[in-house]
Amino acid sequence: QSRSSAASDVYKRQILNNEAVVIDYKTGLKKSKYKEQIYDYKLALEATGLKVNKLLLVYINDSLSIEEV
Repeated sequence: QSRSSAASDVYKRQILNNEAVVIDYKTGLKKSKYKEQIYDYKLALEATGLKVNKLLLVYINDSLSIEEV
């Protein structure tokens, strides 16, 4: 896995009062598999008892694009 590819797989989560916002940073083109991936993160967090309020895909390219899933 290339360094840039590994960096694109990094995600952040904000947790407050057992509620989370998942933010997944990506570079390159939008792909449907990214929505599936962030949804898997949501399921994993919910399995720990957290409530996931929002899923965000942030595309970092020449311009910044934020997509709520």
